[in-house]
Amino acid sequence: MFARISLESSASLSKLSSHIVRPHIRTTRLSNNHRPVDSALRLQLYKVHGPLPVRQRSATKAHASGTDEDTTASASSASSDKAAVFDPNLYKELIDPKVFGTRGEAWFFAQLGIVFLVFFPPTLLETVTEAVGVVLILTGLATIAGGVQSIGSSISPFPTPRPTHELITSGTYAYVRHPMYTGVLCCTVGFSLWMSDPTRLALCVPLYYVLDKKATLEEAALLDLYPAYEAYSQLVGRLLPWPILKKQLENTLTSVYKLLNKSPPEPEN
Repeated sequence: MFARISLESSASLSKLSSHIVRPHIRTTRLSNNHRPVDSALRLQLYKVHGPLPVRQRSATKAHASGTDEDTTASASSASSDKAAVFDPNLYKELIDPKVFGTRGEAWFFAQLGIVFLVFFPPTLLETVTEAVGVVLILTGLATIAGGVQSIGSSISPFPTPRPTHELITSGTYAYVRHPMYTGVLCCTVGFSLWMSDPTRLALCVPLYYVLDKKATLEEAALLDLYPAYEAYSQLVGRLLPWPILKKQLENTLTSVYKLLNKSPPEPEN
């Protein structure tokens, strides 16, 4: 009886020890990567965790090395571009006194000056602009009044001439062919400058286009009525007195050459 009890107790102890020791051994095998792992446990690990971590680490390492190479290449290209932009020879050429003034530097400095004045307009410039606007307004009003007085009863707001229309080439019509249109432009541009309003000034561009097209229709009708209008249009500007200004400029230059005891230059063909 004692022998039977001892055998049963020894069997229970061996069974209990197996339950206690085996998980310890499995845990040790799972926690230690240097010890061999049997095929059944490898299969279970693959089902739960997928491929072995060693392969993932190698792929990640390869990707990281490729990323480092790309970063190095981009950094080298950026440094080469920076070196190309900040070329030290450029500054030497800019300040070279031997060629300074022969490469159009005046236009460059004029560009910088105008851009600077656009962003930081001085108070004096605004005052000058307002003064120019007032002068243009007065000039426009005087031109309109002169045009109305010169055309008399032939005046019409439409481009088609009236039946009682007469060809007028004297007075303000001796300077421009459409003095009232010119006066309207002077007043609108002058008012925009006086108010320092760029929106109003921009609207003067389509106004000029409309008046120019209106004048074209009117001149087509005047050519049918008066054959002499073609010769008149060649001597007098449409909205601006360019032919007269050109002639005045030529006379002024001729007078300057005479004062300097020099013969005037021959006109170019």
